[in-house]
Amino acid sequence: MKNINFTKTAFIVAKEAAPQLNKEFNIEEYVEKLDGITSDIAYQINGKSPKEIIDSLIKYIFYTEDFEGRIDGNFLLNEVLDKKSGNCVGISTLFIALGEMLDLPIYGCLTPRHMFVRWDDGKTRINIDPSIDCPRLYELSDSYYIKEYNIPETGIYLRNLSKKEVIGCILNSRGMAFLNIGELERALSDLDKAIEMNPKFPEAFNNRGIIYLRKDEVDKAIEDFTKAIEMNPNSPETYYNRGRAYLKIGEMDKVWLDADKGYNLEREIK
Repeated sequence: MKNINFTKTAFIVAKEAAPQLNKEFNIEEYVEKLDGITSDIAYQINGKSPKEIIDSLIKYIFYTEDFEGRIDGNFLLNEVLDKKSGNCVGISTLFIALGEMLDLPIYGCLTPRHMFVRWDDGKTRINIDPSIDCPRLYELSDSYYIKEYNIPETGIYLRNLSKKEVIGCILNSRGMAFLNIGELERALSDLDKAIEMNPKFPEAFNNRGIIYLRKDEVDKAIEDFTKAIEMNPNSPETYYNRGRAYLKIGEMDKVWLDADKGYNLEREIK
């Protein structure tokens, strides 16, 4: 799956969410819709510099087509196109799909609880955060994210993601959406797939741990929370979640240790 067609795979992930999370739709019709967008953009970016290409993409997507990045926006690609609204995963998916179709070096990037995209052609590297206010779209440096999200020095955060890893992020979002409507088995299946696609993604392990905890599989939950902490030791949420798991089996010393660690990390972030 190393050389996957990202765009079609993202639509397949969206289609598989029906009927609980999405409508039934024809993938080829949406690929054609994206083809129309890329045709409009292609002539505008021919021969331009990376910064000019990014400016053209932003102008077309957010001003000509009136797309909007929202915290409560859509994460499935067909819904992003239909509603012209997406959260950080949804809008980033749109940018990566357009980059694939236009043969542009656009990659997904992660921070804790957030995704953005990056132009990186080996010479020019520009972070583009398409889910926030447009004037700040590419003014955010890696150092901003490190400070804002208390990012550890090693791990998956802030590096260019492969297409396969980005699909893992979308599956993580789909799994949590299934969890939110009580579909535990579908949620667990999606988190298993997300971890298979992106085995260094702390949030996927944390989220699978939440599902195991809901299913009263406490040992598996603790194992996943611990793996997530090993990958990102700066996440208060994961310490709190592991503390909840220890509480279920009465290991109070470990409950208090995790609660204290989570609290101290929250204070550091603030």
